[in-house]
This record gives sequence, structure tokens and C-alpha cells, in this order.
Amino acid sequence: MTKKNASNTVTINDVARRAGVGKVTVSRLLNSPSTVAPATREAIRRAIEELGYLPSSAARALASKRSHLIGAVVPTLDNPIFANCLDGLQKEVAAAGSTLLLATSNYDGLREAEAARILIERGAEAIMLVGAARDPALYALLDQQGVPYCLTWTADPDIDASWVGFDNAAASTSVIRYLFELGHRRFGAIAGVTAGNDRAFARLQALVDFTAAHGCTLAVSEQRYTVDRGAVGLSEILADQPTAIICANDILAIGAMAEAQRLGFRVPDDISIAGFDDMEIAACMNPPLTTVRVNASEIGRAAAQALLGQIGGESRSMKLVETNLIVRASSAAPRSLPDTTLA
Repeated sequence: MTKKNASNTVTINDVARRAGVGKVTVSRLLNSPSTVAPATREAIRRAIEELGYLPSSAARALASKRSHLIGAVVPTLDNPIFANCLDGLQKEVAAAGSTLLLATSNYDGLREAEAARILIERGAEAIMLVGAARDPALYALLDQQGVPYCLTWTADPDIDASWVGFDNAAASTSVIRYLFELGHRRFGAIAGVTAGNDRAFARLQALVDFTAAHGCTLAVSEQRYTVDRGAVGLSEILADQPTAIICANDILAIGAMAEAQRLGFRVPDDISIAGFDDMEIAACMNPPLTTVRVNASEIGRAAAQALLGQIGGESRSMKLVETNLIVRASSAAPRSLPDTTLA
């Protein structure tokens, strides 16, 4: 069917007539799709497509007293784990008839605060943030403006906010406990930069606590989350002769593995390496990477549901997302096996 000429303005009344419904029903579809029956939704969307109708966001905002904009500030888009989270977030937001506004902070608290402020100015009704450690002034601003927010990648029942995430310390402990039970006692950690990053801090502190409790050694190098810094981190801790390296994420692990192999180490015969996140490429490494699987897409979907719920008047919510240790060929027992009994 031919669309109307672009010079003729298509109105909501045209869409209603084409779909055989009332104007109010079309308005409900645009502002709250879930309140319209599936068959009617399809008829209205077909009419919108056929007529080339573009609803006015300003008119929608005035009619519903809502902007239908959801904001998100993530540390970076270089890491696929955040892209996967945003994909889940976007799908839920779009299904609710809203639009996602995105900003990145590059792990900089000041940039994050400025990005959040701009999102609020642009009309964001709610904002997804990553982690809980930040200047309290940002929380004060969000509360003052009445903008709901959801913290992700963190899990703390004591936080007075909506959150969707996992126990970073427990997930990190699962890796070192597995390697300990294989017989490793000399560990290396290529951690993320812990200053201002509660996730990186929790993962590293778990390793520190475990090695201290079980009489093991731990050499630590804090690095930015890039492949080349993973290689640098490995070089910095090799003097301590670790038999197992635990990396704060898969990107660092990929860099560490490449550097180990370049230096002539066999993975895992000479040194075991483990990552965190289970990026798609982790299973394709040679050898495939032992890592912790994080369901980033589920975090995004659940965060969207929490934000949309708060906009609709629901109370704050908390959701714990499961993580799993994925054992692959990059980890094995050390050549000399000590007593593996846990103290």
C-alpha cells in the first residue's frame, strides 16, 4: 500500500482511521504499548508503517507528562560485556515505547557525574549506572531531581537503591578456590584499577583475603582494561614466579596469555591463566580461557525493568544475577603438586 506523500502531514487521526481504532487507542500504543491488545498493537503499527507516521516526541511528552527517555552511563563501549548489557537494556526500553540515551565515563567519576547531569537536562526519566562507588553528590542530584536510578554490576542488600548485579567477591573467590584445589599456591593477579571502582576492588580483595587465609603468595598488578595492559601486568608479576594468573576481566587475560606465549611459556603447562566475564572470544582462544560467566544481557534487561517500574510508581528493587565458573583448557594443575586440602 502506498504511503502518503511526505508533503501531507500524517496525523494520529489518520492512523486511527487506517487501523480501525480510536485516537485514544493509538495514543495508548505510543505511550504505553503493553496496555494495548497484541492484535490491536499490530494493526496500529501496520497503519503507522503504511502511512509513514512519525509521532511528535514533544506532543507525546505534553500529553503523557513523560519524556519516554531512559538514560544509561557505562564506563566504556570498548568492552563487549557492556555492549551486551546495553543490548538487553535497549530491548526492554524499546518494548515499553521509550528511547535509550547513552553516555560513557571512561571510568572517570567526574565524567560520569557530568554525563548524568546532561542526561537529566535532556529529559531522562531514569538512569542506569554501573557500580555503587561514586561521589555522593551525584546521588543527591538524582534524588533532588526525582530521577530514579538503578545500580548494576553490584549486589549489596545494604544499598538504599535499586540494583541488579552479582557478588563480585564471591565470583572472584570461586576462581582462586578452583585453582587452589588444583594445587596452585603462588598466584598472580592482574587487577583493574581499584580507585573509584568497587567491582575491581571487591574482586582483588577477595584474592588477597583468600591467599592470606590459606598461606599462599599473591603478586598484584593494577592495570587499565586493555589487551596491551594485560601484557604489561603479566610482565610486572612474573618475577614472583606465579603458577596461576587471575585477571580482572577477559580482556586483560587475553593480553596476559598472548604475552606469556610470546615469552615462551606454555599455557597451562607452565602457567595457568583465568579471566572474568566470559566474552564470546574467550572460548575461541588457544587454549580456550577459563573464566567467570556473567549474564550481561540479563543485567541490562532487569535494570530496564527496575527503572520502568520505578517510573510507574513501583518501589526500589534488588536482583541477584547468577555467575558461573567456566573451566576451560587455560587452567591445569601446576607441575609440582602440594597438598590441596583447604585449610
